[in-house]
Amino acid sequence: MNKKIVYPVTIDKLDKIEEGGDIIILQGGRATGKSYTVKYKLLREAFRSIKDGICSQRFFYLRRYHDDTKDVYSQTYFDDIDVYTLTNGIYNTVIVYRHEIYFGNIDEEGKANKEILIGRVLSITKYVQYKSQVFKYFRRGVFEEFISDTYQSEEPNKIFNILSSIFRNDKGVLYMVGNNISRFNPYYREWCLNNALTQKINTVDTYEIDDMIIKCWKCPDGEGLNKMVFGHAKQAVDGVTYETKQYPHLLHDVEEYNCIYTCVLKHENFMYLMELLYYNSSYTWYIQPKTTPIQDNTRVISKEYNMNLLYTDRFTPLNKNEAFIFEMMKRNRIAYSDNLTGTEFNQILQQYI
Repeated sequence: MNKKIVYPVTIDKLDKIEEGGDIIILQGGRATGKSYTVKYKLLREAFRSIKDGICSQRFFYLRRYHDDTKDVYSQTYFDDIDVYTLTNGIYNTVIVYRHEIYFGNIDEEGKANKEILIGRVLSITKYVQYKSQVFKYFRRGVFEEFISDTYQSEEPNKIFNILSSIFRNDKGVLYMVGNNISRFNPYYREWCLNNALTQKINTVDTYEIDDMIIKCWKCPDGEGLNKMVFGHAKQAVDGVTYETKQYPHLLHDVEEYNCIYTCVLKHENFMYLMELLYYNSSYTWYIQPKTTPIQDNTRVISKEYNMNLLYTDRFTPLNKNEAFIFEMMKRNRIAYSDNLTGTEFNQILQQYI
């Protein structure tokens, strides 16, 4: 007998987790049914809302790059859904045409006929263009493969801009689906998803940033779940609730600034690259995580004992120029690469000034 695969991501669980959330992150787990269940839910809600020829629960399918939104690629995304059964025989397919998504029918001659508009295909690349567009009846969206090897600059903020454009008049929900968990994911840092890397299997953590509620579900593996369920993995439960804070970012791309001074703050397992930037007659400290080893002849602030004269255990200046530079740090003229960096750095900084 073939082994039956268990898919823990179900419609019922998805409905429960969606309540009160603005962004629902489904991450981790193999053969969980994440993508299938999200697609099924979007199509189900779209079908149920059809009245007088109008779908009032439309959705968007979001990709990172515009090249990935070609109709032929987007069409295959829905191929595993039994549209005929879902719609009680009224429609038998989903059609993507010029970045718009329709319920439709394929006739006996194989011709695809669009019947009713239910959604759109969008890309993060085009986020600026969406600001002037109208997204009437859009209530949900899905962003597949949000965890990647490459990201656009300021990608998490672009997502917020897209949601503001689409849901400007009505509350909506975005599902973000990822199969892997990566510490280099910019969403973890920008949205301060502190527990995302160590979250227990099959738990839901809730985060609040500004007025946005983010729920992160660490999905268990599907295949073999029947013999690999331990304690906390037996049911989805609400975990810890986090409240995050917004920190200042650079107003322009970092490449547009002149870097006139560099040093490193090293505290236990944390290291930060600190750069004094100059732009348009104004100075700003820019703080970002340092992921490479400290090189020789680098100015370092650290409480670790070191004979190197370039090390001080506080922001103690080595000369008059540094005294001026460090004074700016004490006055908090600082911008951060992301919000989690701002949170961590400010917690540590008090021990050094």
